[in-house]
Amino acid sequence: MTGAHGVPIYQNTTFALGTYDRFKAFWAGEEGVYGYTRDGNRTVRHPEEKMPNLGGAEDCVALASGMAAISTTMLTIGGGGHVVMAKEI
Repeated sequence: MTGAHGVPIYQNTTFALGTYDRFKAFWAGEEGVYGYTRDGNRTVRHPEEKMPNLGGAEDCVALASGMAAISTTMLTIGGGGHVVMAKEI
């Protein structure tokens, strides 16, 4: 236990998995097993876990850009959904 109040910033692109079992867990998508930052990173996951408490949501996804957020939203709602947004998005 370090006593730190903040989450460290992991400036890595890859993480050592160490064992074959952790490799299998990473490819199975188990929570908390990080191998490549694009797939997940503890620095990003921390605010994703905290943000829903602020807005009363079930979960949160942090994305790298506004375009990623727009694309993810549009691809997620699929046919028949509705989007309400400002004209100058």
